[in-house]
Amino acid sequence: MKNQKKFVELTALYPDDAEALTKLADNPKVAQFLRDSFPQPYTIDHAKEFIRLMTEGNVQSVFAVRYKSEFAGIAGVHLLSDVQRRTVEAGFWFGEKFWGKGIATEVCRQLVKFAFTYYDIVKIQAEVAAPNHASAKVLKKNGFQLEGVLRQSFHKNGHDWDLHIYGLLREEVE
Repeated sequence: MKNQKKFVELTALYPDDAEALTKLADNPKVAQFLRDSFPQPYTIDHAKEFIRLMTEGNVQSVFAVRYKSEFAGIAGVHLLSDVQRRTVEAGFWFGEKFWGKGIATEVCRQLVKFAFTYYDIVKIQAEVAAPNHASAKVLKKNGFQLEGVLRQSFHKNGHDWDLHIYGLLREEVE
């Protein structure tokens, strides 16, 4: 797993990614811990519209994740606003066939490097539904600390889960 660095790449999204994006995203297991804005079922039209918004909107911080050149998922950061304007929120998801390969840990590492290089920020944060142990583990491996728990604040598919807030400060990055 330590050699994933050479196999994992964050790239631009392309219209040709729509079919692969649809295939990976149209899975309830992928969507189970994502926000409701992530459609389920996920159609080719959803994929095309997402790619169009990301490319035409010139969104610079949403990436296709490629593992050994194969489309594997989406990752990105977005700058928060107002009093949180020096914080970005990080997020990522991967197709089920890419789980458990160490890809997420490497993607998170690359997102951290990207965010602290290209944004005038002091912090990266991420939100994780309590049952999503895999994402919490990835964040911890990358130096994120659990900063707080918003009790029963994640409402999805009839469940009310705690929402864990993780953070990483610039000075904590090696």
